[in-house]
Amino acid sequence: MKVHVLPWDGRVEGLGDARGLPLGDGRLGDTLEVALASATRVEQPLGAWVFEGGTVIGPHLLAALAELRPERDTRVRIGGRTGGLLEEIALGEDPVCVRWIAGTGDEVEVELDPDESDLAVPMPGGEDLPLSDRFALRVRHPIQLLWANLLSLPPRLWRRLAGTGLVAAWRIAAAVLRTRSGRHEDLARALTRREAGAWVHPTATVEASVLGPGARVGAGAVVRGSILGADARVEALAICEGSVLAQGAVVQRQALCRYCVLAEGAMLGGAAQLAVFGPRSALKRGSYGMDQGLGQDVRVRVGEGLRRAPLGLAGPTLGAGTLVGSGVWIAPGRMLPPGMVVLGPDPLRNPEPPDHDGPYRVVDGRLV
Repeated sequence: MKVHVLPWDGRVEGLGDARGLPLGDGRLGDTLEVALASATRVEQPLGAWVFEGGTVIGPHLLAALAELRPERDTRVRIGGRTGGLLEEIALGEDPVCVRWIAGTGDEVEVELDPDESDLAVPMPGGEDLPLSDRFALRVRHPIQLLWANLLSLPPRLWRRLAGTGLVAAWRIAAAVLRTRSGRHEDLARALTRREAGAWVHPTATVEASVLGPGARVGAGAVVRGSILGADARVEALAICEGSVLAQGAVVQRQALCRYCVLAEGAMLGGAAQLAVFGPRSALKRGSYGMDQGLGQDVRVRVGEGLRRAPLGLAGPTLGAGTLVGSGVWIAPGRMLPPGMVVLGPDPLRNPEPPDHDGPYRVVDGRLV
């Protein structure tokens, strides 16, 4: 295929240079080049496909584009429910980020069949998500980085766990023979991949996940459908589901991490869902990153304005090096800038109650 990639400065709003941030088991800055390097060469009419740098594409998008064989300048819009979701994720920008440039000067629009199926995901709202290997998503905002990981996680996990073709058939057959029970959860455990030095405590549950070199899962922890980068840790009694942890990221003891992206060295000690943690950021135990509004859709800041979050749901974003202490509840969809330190409510230093009956609250270390 003839492909041209437009330059990109690597910046994502609130996260700075994001080329090194995680995308599945790789990096955002490399994903498009890796996909194009593995593309099948196809003879096509004069022209070239044009992508912007920092665009995440599904594994079967290029093959679908090769079948179009356009002869005029063409905008490609993804159809179906997948296209509707991509439009929400675009946060008000043009969701079309794939074009064919033939030099004819008269551009037409083509809707691409996403060949989608429904994925049952236990997320707030109760709706199944459309699952498609044909998508293109430009990443310029933390919410888009989050969804780029969520959309690409199932196919990336499947390729790492089972492979393709005869390799996939062999690995699945071997897993079935090892489990002998035929239960889905046992098969998911058997397909889990551990790379050199990865360690899982005997009492932990790890299903359908990839553990990078040196990754560790502590006693009683649960890891499902996640990618743990090199030296990442999920400590004792923690839960990590549908998440991507970059190198050295940590889900601390008894923490809850669901559908999150943790950049290199980030730490989650409280509870968060649909959240993005920048490099070396931390949310301490007893703090929460909420992802739902109370009876209304969550809005996120985009530039100087506000936009409805995809599906009306979004957790917080922590900029690089930002630390949130214990006892802080972050409202849904909020972005904390890099290098910020946020401390929780004033601790109780004087426990003597006032003369009148409670309930009480703590103000300046006293009960009032």
